[in-house]
Amino acid sequence: MHRTPGFAATVKELFSRRTTRGAASRRRGTSRNGDQRVETLEPRLALAVAAFFEPTSATLLASPGSDLYLTKVVGDELWVGESSTFVGRQTIPAISTLGTLAITTGVEKTDTDVEFAGFPMSSANTTTFVLSKTFLLDNRDGGQVGSSEGGELYGTLTCVQPDGTTSTWTFTNWDLNTADPAYNLSLIRFTSGPKYGGPRTRFAPGGEPTIFVQPRTGYYVPLSIELINNTSVNIGQAAASLQIRWNQPLTNQQQATIKEVRYDRGVFGPFGDVTSTPQTDRDLLPSAPQRNAVFNLPAAAEVGSLGIVPGTLTGTIAVDGVPLDFTTRRASDQLYFTGGPSPTRGVLTTADGSRLYVTGRYESAGRISLTFESGITVGGAPQDPGRVLVSANYGVRTTGPKAGDVTFFAGHDLTNPIAVDVLTPGSTVHVDSPLLSSGEIAINATNVRFEGTTTTPGVLRVNAPNVSTAANIQTAQARAEISAAGQVLRLIPVAGFEGSGYDADKPPTVTIGAPQSVRAEAALGRVNGSVVSINLNEQGSGYVTAPAITITPPDQPGGVQAVVTCPHGWNQFLSPG
Repeated sequence: MHRTPGFAATVKELFSRRTTRGAASRRRGTSRNGDQRVETLEPRLALAVAAFFEPTSATLLASPGSDLYLTKVVGDELWVGESSTFVGRQTIPAISTLGTLAITTGVEKTDTDVEFAGFPMSSANTTTFVLSKTFLLDNRDGGQVGSSEGGELYGTLTCVQPDGTTSTWTFTNWDLNTADPAYNLSLIRFTSGPKYGGPRTRFAPGGEPTIFVQPRTGYYVPLSIELINNTSVNIGQAAASLQIRWNQPLTNQQQATIKEVRYDRGVFGPFGDVTSTPQTDRDLLPSAPQRNAVFNLPAAAEVGSLGIVPGTLTGTIAVDGVPLDFTTRRASDQLYFTGGPSPTRGVLTTADGSRLYVTGRYESAGRISLTFESGITVGGAPQDPGRVLVSANYGVRTTGPKAGDVTFFAGHDLTNPIAVDVLTPGSTVHVDSPLLSSGEIAINATNVRFEGTTTTPGVLRVNAPNVSTAANIQTAQARAEISAAGQVLRLIPVAGFEGSGYDADKPPTVTIGAPQSVRAEAALGRVNGSVVSINLNEQGSGYVTAPAITITPPDQPGGVQAVVTCPHGWNQFLSPG
């Protein structure tokens, strides 16, 4: 699955989320084995901040009671930290390309190998078992399994009963005629096991005479077995299934399994001729429903959860061990896939080349609904998928007794659409950095303090009992690069501390500390509300250590002069950040 990284993740992890797949993850083929599955996701420790990405948004989750600081710096990077020092910060590159920046309180959750709701019943009292092949033949079509007449379908079914014992049934498509045996795929019947017995289990060699077995009260008993979706049309697009109707719905405790089933399948030759090939499938487990197969994510329904945060849900749909990754979008309830005929229509290709098309939706309560079809277009023929497991990683909204703050710390202009939803009562959103959004800005918190310039061509939505505004005055800071010859080579505005409230027509004064010989001189190169660059007019000489750099405050009330002294020994270029 696309594993969504937490606060401590590296940049590489943030943008290289990978699906965890074990070497044992195998495709649907000769044998459909119930042990086939995608390797489970690794549980991780809860972190104060978790980050989630998708093409239209970046979502940050802050644990209830924790503080979150954000600042945009040179290079279109967004720093995310738990304090204004940004020590141990997470860096998100290319922030302006990620669409909406969404922030809320919540925690990261992971669910693995979730069965469909109602497992193992595909509908009502019915279980469905998908065969690895389609186009089954009987003796009418020239099948070869069993006897010289050919075309027998034969197998065994097991089920754990309420008393803990395991019942076994045999089934065949033999017509029970020993004088002139025939095999008909439209007439499959049980020949032994509770509620059955009397004739031989099969006509072919190996068949045993049986006696009738009366089932005990409360026992689960299969009433009928039928072959469905057995067609030679569009071979490679669908798989045949055995559908079994029971006397009562099973639970997952019954562990219903077709232990083995043998049959003939037809294979088209180069000239349209059909040959018969024996096939054996083992350990088939119940299939998910064809349409609206529902998977309930348990962690999303835990106490304290207020639903899945939009745009955070990613995961894997594993069909008999064949994985298909999915993601979601902030503004949509659909699942998205790659490599399919459309972004919202995924495709699974099995070992024999057949294809299964998948569409899906999710609800914030943690309900995923999937539909499986054999056709490439939406609304195609429904297809039994086989055993389906869903694993997912996502964020859920939560709240807590302790308030936490979100601070847009002074820095470069943030141009993303902004959506902040801080749920904990008493929480405060501080806007100290210019928010020059290209879209809507929506802030929901107890307190909102605007101290930076905020503009939007869309709608500014503020849902807070307490809102305050003030002029944003922050003094710029800079540092120096010194050559081995003792000259000041350049002055660099400190990333994230370029100041704000400066007037380009009245730039501030830059003062460089005195050396032992000739003082260096500088002037502001470019000012656009913040100090963008500093021109060095005189390099000076005699500098042994980096001098103090002083920038006058903005020409507005409330400004405070800042003095930044570079630490001893800084005689090389120090890049911002």
